[in-house]
Amino acid sequence: GTVSAHAATSVTLAVLACTTIRRRWFTLLMVLCTAAICYSRIYLGKHFPMDLVWGALVGAVLGYAAWRLFRRFAMNGNGALR
Repeated sequence: GTVSAHAATSVTLAVLACTTIRRRWFTLLMVLCTAAICYSRIYLGKHFPMDLVWGALVGAVLGYAAWRLFRRFAMNGNGALR
């Protein structure tokens, strides 16, 4: 495939979770897990590196959009959860 769904899903989850939780150890863990998932796709011969780049770009855009929606609908005016 031209876009890796594994890369897109893991990057989307990482972007949304890291922008919401905002702990350094959690961000590091998510980056390591996402990198391991993406590397496994190449190692197993399921995708070419550019498939993962495109998947990561799609995932980053979707994760950012999900974070914006979360902030809009789940936060009140002073930044706290409703």
